[in-house]
Amino acid sequence: MSNHRVPRVESELRREISLIFGGYLKDPRITMTSVTGVKVSRDLRHAKVRVSIVGDTATVHEVMMVLRHAANSVRMELGRRMHLRRIPELTFLHDDSVDQSMRIGGLLAELAKERDDRASDDDPGRDPDD
Repeated sequence: MSNHRVPRVESELRREISLIFGGYLKDPRITMTSVTGVKVSRDLRHAKVRVSIVGDTATVHEVMMVLRHAANSVRMELGRRMHLRRIPELTFLHDDSVDQSMRIGGLLAELAKERDDRASDDDPGRDPDD
């Protein structure tokens, strides 16, 4: 198989699955779900679809169950939309990288605030309103 084919198929799958989430699947629980990546096996038989879900742990768990149950429906819809000899089996995986990034950003902001507070405590001549 061509070295360029797998990345093209991954990109197309990501785009089409995102569109399917936005219009074909009518379940309101997946409205805050986005496809962050697709990794396809070299033989195009399997695809791991990474999804980011906005919500608490219970919401993430519920949405993942919905997606796993809808995998065959999504695959059938992909078959209608894409011109591939074989549509891969879909496995949905939760991508928590966005949550981790937000958590790290919050920690960095907290550290910056503490640093600024310490700097203002160390400089008694500084006006606190500056």
